[in-house]
Amino acid sequence: MIGAYASRLFCGDLAIETRFGRAWAGWENALASIDSNGNPYEAPAQYARAFSRLENHYFANKLFLKPGQGILENMSCLVDTAGHIVQGRYDMICPPQAAWNLGKSLGQKHVFKWSLRPGMRFQIRQLAWNW
Repeated sequence: MIGAYASRLFCGDLAIETRFGRAWAGWENALASIDSNGNPYEAPAQYARAFSRLENHYFANKLFLKPGQGILENMSCLVDTAGHIVQGRYDMICPPQAAWNLGKSLGQKHVFKWSLRPGMRFQIRQLAWNW
């Protein structure tokens, strides 16, 4: 899928790049919005093309990580780092399981917060003040 989009997002034909850029950005924005009804918002052409090309390039290059450079593979570097994990209840892009796995890897002294949308701003503020 990434390769199929790359061939269209970087084909050199502005109309095709924009069409597929809007499709990519619409899908991404639908996932990122709690208010989405499944109909993607049509982003402005320049934004959609730039955003989708950037993100596609990032994924096509395996996030620019070499084997062994993932966060969970290098938890020993973070064990003594204070912090909190805030996972949005409606976050469809970063799955809750990923935040849970990260929290478990950090051990007891780190807190996993399951935040609800209406109280998220308050919870983040509380975490900052109590830190």
